[in-house]
Amino acid sequence: ILAAIAIPQFSAYRKRGYAATLNSDAKNAYTAAMATIADDPALTTITVANLQSAGYQASTGVTPTIAFTDLNSFLVTVTGTTAWSLATNFATINAAGTLTKAVP
Repeated sequence: ILAAIAIPQFSAYRKRGYAATLNSDAKNAYTAAMATIADDPALTTITVANLQSAGYQASTGVTPTIAFTDLNSFLVTVTGTTAWSLATNFATINAAGTLTKAVP
């Protein structure tokens, strides 16, 4: 009986943890993007390498990508591994800092 209760709860806890990882990574990538822009306001693009130079380190199982138009219009997307089986397996954050959260 305990296993019937505990196993689904454990799975739900893990999924919430994975979603929190994606949301946190998106916020950290945004912070690194803002630091990159502050260091060089004449940038014509922002890359994942720029974020890494500013201190961003993706969590295990997370892949960041950046859609860049200009310094005032970019979108950072962090995607988790499909093995996490989340309802929404990615989180995004735009240039204004608006976070669209991953959903467990």
